[in-house]
Amino acid sequence: MEVVGILLPMNDILKVLVLVGFSWSYFLHGCQGCHYEEKLALLEIKTSINYPNGSSLSNWVGEDCCGWDGIVCDDRSSRVVSIVLDQKRESGDWYPNVTMFAQFEELIELNLNGNQIKGWVMPEGFISLRNVKNLSLSDNRLNDEAIAPWINNLTSLLFLYLSDNELRDLSYMEGFHGIQNLQVLHLNSNGLTDDSLNPWIFNLTSVTELSLSHNQLRTAPWIYNLTSLASAHFSSNQLAGPSILEGNALQGSIPSSLGKMTSLQVLDLSYNRLSGEIPQALTSNTPLVLLILSDNILEGDMLPKFSNMPHLIALDLHNNSFTGVLSRSLLDSPSLKFLDVRQNFIEGVIPSWLGDLPNLASLHLAGNSFKGSVPTQLCQLQNLHILDLSNNNLSGTIPRCLHNITSWKEMSLVTFMIPKEVNTTFYRVMISFAFTTKGMQYNYVGTPFSLMTGLDLSMNQISGTIPYEMGDLVELVSLNLSNNLLTGPFPDSFQNLKNLESLDLSHNNLNGNIPLRLSQLPYISSFSVAYNNLSGCIPWERQFTTFEADSFTGNPYLRGQLLGRNCLDDALPDANDDEQGDDELKQSIECELAYYIIVAVSFLVGFLGVIASLVFMENWRTKCFHFVDKCEMLSNVYK
Repeated sequence: MEVVGILLPMNDILKVLVLVGFSWSYFLHGCQGCHYEEKLALLEIKTSINYPNGSSLSNWVGEDCCGWDGIVCDDRSSRVVSIVLDQKRESGDWYPNVTMFAQFEELIELNLNGNQIKGWVMPEGFISLRNVKNLSLSDNRLNDEAIAPWINNLTSLLFLYLSDNELRDLSYMEGFHGIQNLQVLHLNSNGLTDDSLNPWIFNLTSVTELSLSHNQLRTAPWIYNLTSLASAHFSSNQLAGPSILEGNALQGSIPSSLGKMTSLQVLDLSYNRLSGEIPQALTSNTPLVLLILSDNILEGDMLPKFSNMPHLIALDLHNNSFTGVLSRSLLDSPSLKFLDVRQNFIEGVIPSWLGDLPNLASLHLAGNSFKGSVPTQLCQLQNLHILDLSNNNLSGTIPRCLHNITSWKEMSLVTFMIPKEVNTTFYRVMISFAFTTKGMQYNYVGTPFSLMTGLDLSMNQISGTIPYEMGDLVELVSLNLSNNLLTGPFPDSFQNLKNLESLDLSHNNLNGNIPLRLSQLPYISSFSVAYNNLSGCIPWERQFTTFEADSFTGNPYLRGQLLGRNCLDDALPDANDDEQGDDELKQSIECELAYYIIVAVSFLVGFLGVIASLVFMENWRTKCFHFVDKCEMLSNVYK
């Protein structure tokens, strides 16, 4: 065989290389970003979602659909891999033609949440979506028949979100046999019962996160088949019954067999009717990171005696019937950030060892029977954002060291979500908390959670003065010291609380004036000093002009138009309270008596002075006459 070589000039070689490179790039990426047929399919979806007169996706213009909102393309093939059209349908039920989505050969994620989907046209098109791993159809109007026929065609599915639909009975399905690798399943807020989940749910052995909150479940025997389960959410169901475990059915009490689920990291059984005590097995050296058992009728100690949850980040036991003292086993959870035991019957003193939990950021002990003083060791909690000790039997004074808490002086963020390394299937698991501010209870989650700061010591028997150092808490958003026995003046330092939105000092025995510069606080929107002994004029500018009379009522010597007492009325006394008025009356009487005594003494001294002067003058006059007589005698002798 003869090999023939062709010699080309260097410039021609470079041209050939450039041409080959351009052709290869064209082959890989296409000439105009996204593929033409996929662009047409997206425009067809836009028309369908807006029919008959919607205006969503108006920015879907231009040649490259890979840059359109909600669209992500693969960097190499330029094919659409993600379509996120969350809440784009403006009005009316939508019946999308599934063949529109079948055009996307490499589609991995499809999110159609909140688009009023009630059914499908040509649902057999789902058979072409075998590559889809993440499907979100929550907050629509899908019923059982709109799901069952096609779901098993999605053999690559890992994440399925069907919450907030109209699912009632999925029992006639053959199980999710076609999606054996499913890891996350959300069916919250449907009408599902125990029977509607049997028998197919027993087959979901690969599921690591299962959420069935806000349904009508009474038992959950299948939970023990889900050996990979790491996150279970069953809040707001009807899990109830006698406090026994019948077979594998969850009745009344929490079964100790849950402790055998060695992968369980998140357990939410809140808002049910569970009774009895927390089983030892559930809290003994378990991998639990988040345990939520709130709003049940659980009783006994808040935690079993030998509890040990080294990975625990959040513990929510509020609104139960727990008794005894705060469990010292919490010291075995050094990562604990969130502790909520509100509305129970826990008693004793607030333990000083709480200061040894360095990551604690939200501490809720309200509505119990704690007594004694607020321990100064709480000042060691540098990450503390929320401290709620309201509605207990606390006494003593407010710790002066509270200004040492860094997060109340310097802006800091705190996140309440499961770390990604705990389980790689979790995208983001967050918790929420309730906190009363501005006279109302709010639920905080996500970013508002991380930014909120508050201190509530209300409805106790705390006495003494308000520490001046509290004016250093410049990052505090809410402060409630109402319904205590506090005395002394309104601290001038409060004018430094630049981020304060809510301040309640009502129902105490404070006196003195309201600091004038307090009205300059830019964010103050809720304010009350009612039922104290304050005096002087109400600062009437900026934010203070928005407050009603009930913010100031119950202060008889406080003046202002809201209270019908003009600040220019000189007839009003300036006394702070009746006791101070009595003191001033006593001082007035003493001053008047002293005046008359001085006048009398002066008169007496003056009278005695006159007598002395007359005597002196008479003596002098006698001496003068005697001297004159002598002078006359000497004159006669001389003569």
